[in-house]
Amino acid sequence: MKRILLGFCIVAALASCLKGADSSKCTATDSTVVAPASEVTVLQNYCNTNAPLAIAHPSGIFYEILSPG
Repeated sequence: MKRILLGFCIVAALASCLKGADSSKCTATDSTVVAPASEVTVLQNYCNTNAPLAIAHPSGIFYEILSPG
């Protein structure tokens, strides 16, 4: 049973590597979704009031780096 599972894992790993070899088939695109201005304003007010060191992403997401690495 362990050998069958190991064989399946090896085949799956090799198959996934083969799919990644041809990057021309990749359909991923950058997101064009942007947060509404009202939400961005609320988040900015929250950050100013509660003093987290949040960084605003152009998409409208606020994030804080807790542990750089």
